Amino acid sequence: MLFDFGQLLDGGTLATVLVLLLIIWSIAWKGIALWTAAKEGNKIWFTILIFLNTFGILDIVYLFCFSNWGAKSISRLRKGNMHRFER
Repeated sequence: MLFDFGQLLDGGTLATVLVLLLIIWSIAWKGIALWTAAKEGNKIWFTILIFLNTFGILDIVYLFCFSNWGAKSISRLRKGNMHRFER
């Protein structure tokens, strides 16, 4: 057998994979949130987001509740225009 999937369920390997996925998740949302805050000129939100690490939770809250990015994305989803994702 080329790969033993039983090894993936080992505690150390599984923990490493989960931590890496959490890091990728957090970096992706943080990047989008920081980009949006900077583009909209929200200095306070930019400062809060850059110093607090909440694993993407605060970044998602900012994007969908306090920025124009979330409102526009939701309205495009409802209209079916997700192929045009620019502002």
